[in-house]
Amino acid sequence: MRWKMAAAGVLAAALASPALAAGPTTVAQAQTPQSPQPPAGQHPPASAPAAGDVEALSYVHPGRQFVIPLPKGVQVSEPDKARVILDSRQGYRIIIQTNDANPRIPLPQLNDKFEAQYLGTGKSFSIKLQEHPSTVAGLPAIEAKYEGAGSLARLIMVRGAKTDYVLMFFAPRERFEVLDREFQWLLDNFRPNPADRATAALPAKPPPSMMRFADARYGYTIDYPGDWRSDKPSATIATFSGPEGTAAYFARIIIQNVQPPAAAATTAQATEWTLGDQKRVLEREARDVALLMEQPLTYKSARFSLAGRQMLVTYSFGGERYRRWVIVVPRPKGTITHVWIYSAPEAQFETFRPVAEAVLKSWTIQADGN
Repeated sequence: MRWKMAAAGVLAAALASPALAAGPTTVAQAQTPQSPQPPAGQHPPASAPAAGDVEALSYVHPGRQFVIPLPKGVQVSEPDKARVILDSRQGYRIIIQTNDANPRIPLPQLNDKFEAQYLGTGKSFSIKLQEHPSTVAGLPAIEAKYEGAGSLARLIMVRGAKTDYVLMFFAPRERFEVLDREFQWLLDNFRPNPADRATAALPAKPPPSMMRFADARYGYTIDYPGDWRSDKPSATIATFSGPEGTAAYFARIIIQNVQPPAAAATTAQATEWTLGDQKRVLEREARDVALLMEQPLTYKSARFSLAGRQMLVTYSFGGERYRRWVIVVPRPKGTITHVWIYSAPEAQFETFRPVAEAVLKSWTIQADGN
C-alpha cells in the first residue's frame, strides 16, 4: 500500500450539474443588516463597497431564517427549499445547503459522507488539501479544502441546535486567494437562526479531576482524567484510555520514546525519521490510510523550545474507521524523540478531542529525564 494524501476533489461536476445550476434569479428577502456584525477588516471582500456606497443587502432564508450578507454583483437563486446559490460575475459560486440537525452523526463523519460521493479518481475532487475543526458564528464546524480540475473549493459544515449548514465556495485556482476574501467576509457576517445558537451541542468538556503520570525514566510528566487508566506496557511506552465498557475506552493516548538510527544525527533528522516511521507502521498494519494534515509544531516551556512535527490521519483497522493525531518532539538533548498519539474511532474522535487536548496541554518534558 502506498502512502497517499486523502483523496477529495472540488465539486467541478456539481458546478456544471443541472441540479445545481442557478435558475431564475430571486432574492427571497433583501434588507439592510439589522444588527452589524463585528467588522471584517482582516478579510475584506475582493470588491468591498467603497466609502459612500449604499449598504450591502442581506439575504434572509424564508424557512430557516438564517441571514447572509450579499457581496456586490451576485445573483441569488433557490433551486429548492434546502439550497441557496450565489453566483458572482467574478467567477465564483457559493452554495449553502441546510437540513435538520442530526447530532447522532458527528461532523467529521458527515464530511466523510460528502467525500465518499465527490472525492476520488473520476469524481469532482481529486485532492484533499486540508481539514480542521472550526467555528462559524459561535457554532461548532469542520472545514476542508479541496482541489479539482482547474479549481479549488472550501467546504464548511456547521452544526446548530436546529439546523446543519453546509457552505461551499468554488473559484478558479488562479484567483482563489483573492476571491476567497468575499467568502470569508460572508462567513464573518453569517447569522444563523437564533434558535441554533441557544442550545447548540458542543463536544464534551474534559473532566475536572485529573491524575498525574510522573516517572523520571520516561522523561516527562502528564495529567490524565481520574477515571482513565494508565499503563506502562514497556520501558519506553505509556498508554492512557477511558473506563472499560464506555465509549472512552476506545479513545487512546499513547506516548512512546523512540531512538532513531545513527544516520539521524540531528534533532531535525530524528524528528523527520520518527514521523516517517509512524507512517510506515500504518502502512504495514492498517488499510486505506489518508493523510489529512502534516505541519511543523513547536513545544515551548519556560526552559526550552523544541521544533517538532505533527500529522492527522485516518485509516481502517479491524473493519472500523479511525482517526489519529500524531505529534513528534525531540528531547532537549540527544536524538531520542517523544511520540504523542491520540487515536479514536472516527465517529468519536471529536467527542474526546477536548480531553486529549487537555492531556496534551499538561505534557511537561523534563530536561534531565533518561
